[in-house]
Amino acid sequence: MPKSCWLLLVRNCSAADRATLDDPRNFAIILDGMKRSWAACPDGVHDDGTLYARPWNFDPAQIRVPVEFWHGGNDINFPPELARKLAASIPGANLHVVPEEGHYSLPANHADAILVTLASQARRTE
Repeated sequence: MPKSCWLLLVRNCSAADRATLDDPRNFAIILDGMKRSWAACPDGVHDDGTLYARPWNFDPAQIRVPVEFWHGGNDINFPPELARKLAASIPGANLHVVPEEGHYSLPANHADAILVTLASQARRTE
């Protein structure tokens, strides 16, 4: 099964994502996360995937807490324009687009920077 999952994931991905998925450790972590998500809440996984395709029941402009977006500039799964549009609709939101990264490579290659940003944001809201 892992080989078939790998083939499915790399079929339509950026070069950065392919390089990330080619690393057996990264692939194992990503596959484990997918398995856990589907096992815990398949409806949630489905809803997450269709989030941008349907209207929301609230206006993102009403969000008043700090929001940090991180997005790969080469994300083929969810194009960066979706993140730009959403970030622009939330007052004070920060968008970090990393041009050379994709959907899977961004968290694999920038986890430290993402976590530092989130920790800093958490300290400011305490």
